Amino acid sequence: MLETKCTIINEMMGTPTESWTYGINGSYGKSNVGNFHLDRAYGGVRLDQMTNESGGIRVVLDTGYTTKRDLLNRMESFIDGIRTASKPI
Repeated sequence: MLETKCTIINEMMGTPTESWTYGINGSYGKSNVGNFHLDRAYGGVRLDQMTNESGGIRVVLDTGYTTKRDLLNRMESFIDGIRTASKPI
């Protein structure tokens, strides 16, 4: 479900759905700037966004590594915020 939410966010924001693009034989890779993706560590997950072609990221929701359930709830709120911001007044 978290991966699905990432796909929804990327589609709504018009950002790439894949984090990395690789060349022939997978020898060269560059990050897709703007991509939202999951990062996992310490038994938790967080939502990150690519900021440059070298793979730099920013933590989007400022949660640190949290539980899957907590991140899912926050991502749903983030999606609601995107929808609200995109509606004309």
